[in-house]
Amino acid sequence: MKKLMILFCCLMMFICPIQAVEQHSLTIESKQMLIVNMNDSLNLYEKNTNDLIQLESMTRLAFVVIAIENKAQFNQTRAGKDFDTALLDAISSKEGARDLAAAMMGETRMIELMNEKAQALNLIKTNFVNVDGSLDINQITTVNELMQILKMGMDYPEFRQMLTASQASIKERCDELHLESDSLIGGIKLSDAMLTLHLKNGLTLLCLSMNGSGDKAYKDMAEAVGYFYKNYQWVKIIDEGEEIAQLPVKWGDTHSELTFISDNDYYALLPINYNEADIIKEVVKSVTLEAPVEENQYVGEYIIRYSGEIVLTIPLFSNQQIDRSIFRYGFDVAKDWLMNHPFYALIGGGILILLLIRVILRKYK
Repeated sequence: MKKLMILFCCLMMFICPIQAVEQHSLTIESKQMLIVNMNDSLNLYEKNTNDLIQLESMTRLAFVVIAIENKAQFNQTRAGKDFDTALLDAISSKEGARDLAAAMMGETRMIELMNEKAQALNLIKTNFVNVDGSLDINQITTVNELMQILKMGMDYPEFRQMLTASQASIKERCDELHLESDSLIGGIKLSDAMLTLHLKNGLTLLCLSMNGSGDKAYKDMAEAVGYFYKNYQWVKIIDEGEEIAQLPVKWGDTHSELTFISDNDYYALLPINYNEADIIKEVVKSVTLEAPVEENQYVGEYIIRYSGEIVLTIPLFSNQQIDRSIFRYGFDVAKDWLMNHPFYALIGGGILILLLIRVILRKYK
């Protein structure tokens, strides 16, 4: 039996997160909070994340993301400082934000770029009118939409370095409040919001909290992030090079089976004390796979469940065309017809026997 070996590329990969934490299971006092698993970019915890809010100091973080994206326009001579220092000054104060805008393309053009980016990301509730976070009724967003811009910032080393350089004050205050902060690797606290980056158990979390008064913002962050690190971890469940599926191909001219080999390591969010026996891997076929099979044709899904819950879904696509064998197809069609019409099959068989007897008699006559 011939096989077609396929290195499957995950053209689409759906990772289903653990069941969302209900709001009443955490005592979060901040008006809005969003925690994102940066390993797969899925939300783990949400509180009022679609509420329309006026954007103040957190505007400056959105602004520096756009500034980093347009770094080539930065004029160091005009700024009187290097780009990294200008970024830190921009998130620290209104004046620093205005100075950075002036050292680039001017505040008006930078605001235009911020709104253009919001439109490109389909952030329909977001609007910017300044770069420095001055209160304005027309400067609005939601936590969900703001997070889309901040996640984009995480792709830039400058943004991550900025968070790393600004985390000391958060860690210091957590220590003073006797809050756990061992997972903290970056963050910034502004007047009306806090953004923190965490890493532990192989799990990277980005936490954005808004409108938390005083020390409650630190307590909310520590409680919410601590909940996930105490209960969950990021676990590798598929190894690169692992054979994950075999699908038979009916009537293939050169191949009778597709074999799928993982080209990457794949992970899922599982409980800290997970039971290996509760991880179930299965292939779900869309239909019985029959030739011809087109290149890039969707042929099924590789699904992984934990305790009955789907934690990973990978659609499978053929990467090669498989033509139909006319002989195999014709033989099966004839066989199926005869199985469904036994009377005609008996008559046909009888005729064949009579013809065979006639040929034998003539030969030995």
